[in-house]
Amino acid sequence: MNHSLARRYRLNQALVDDLVTVLSAHPAGCRRWTLMRAMRALSEKANREVSPKFEDDVERAFRHHCEGDSVRTTMTETLPVLFFRPRDSVGEVWALHTARTPSTEHVSQAAPDEVLRESQTAW
Repeated sequence: MNHSLARRYRLNQALVDDLVTVLSAHPAGCRRWTLMRAMRALSEKANREVSPKFEDDVERAFRHHCEGDSVRTTMTETLPVLFFRPRDSVGEVWALHTARTPSTEHVSQAAPDEVLRESQTAW
């Protein structure tokens, strides 16, 4: 695996871990805008670069693991289904499949509610 590919994989895994961290505090799901603010706050807190394409990268990570997403159906690599979009919600809401989520011991232990509060005061 070349250096660029390895870096992209680590970034993607960090984003998936952060998505699980944020969404685990919201069983009914979280609006995309609120989620992106929390994701940005987690990345900044972990001293990871927040690129101009940050939201695109987060959405790509979500869609690769999202139930029924068109991006997922065209992939050759089989990734676990961790997320879904609740059908009964208004607007763009993202949610975590808690029953399908593997152990999150490797996930950042930042308190998701604390991160959301910090991201809301930063704006």
